[in-house]
Amino acid sequence: VLGTRGDGTFAPWQAAPTSLLCSASSPDNTGMESATASLAVLVEHIDKTFPAAFGYASWIKYRGNPPRRAALSDVSFDVRRGELFGLLGANGAAKSTLLRLLSGLVVPDRGHMVVNGVDAVREPLRMRRQIGLCTGEERSFYFRLTARENLDYFGALAGLTNARRAERIRDVARAVDLENDLDRGFDGF
Repeated sequence: VLGTRGDGTFAPWQAAPTSLLCSASSPDNTGMESATASLAVLVEHIDKTFPAAFGYASWIKYRGNPPRRAALSDVSFDVRRGELFGLLGANGAAKSTLLRLLSGLVVPDRGHMVVNGVDAVREPLRMRRQIGLCTGEERSFYFRLTARENLDYFGALAGLTNARRAERIRDVARAVDLENDLDRGFDGF
């Protein structure tokens, strides 16, 4: 895992012993309240396991309690506002699992996560409103539609009104410098 602070210096990463994820320390934080105010993401002691076997045969064999395999074990790190953060690891290192946890799609077995000041475990709906996770594992956009049509479609699914969708599309396109390309076919990007 790589990380740089806003000033360009590297964050002090350590490899977690049971995975290819990370742990970061924040020696300059004096108290939890002041620390979390400057953080975009705080992850503390996250564990996540999954059943090692699936299906009725496994369920019967293990009497409803099949063995579990650890995907994440005691993962802790923080990301400060404005910090560039990269999550790197081999296939199967649980990078996607960690992102699903942070986006509220999966619940941890143990631990604490705060995203943009919102406790991701206690207030998952409030936290999910702030996140738009788009992974490459599934088809996330419709290639026959234009960029504008894709944004409009997903905005409608999110419940935005026509006027609000048009405003958000304009703002997002301006923010990422795609104003002149909104009507281009998505397959051309």
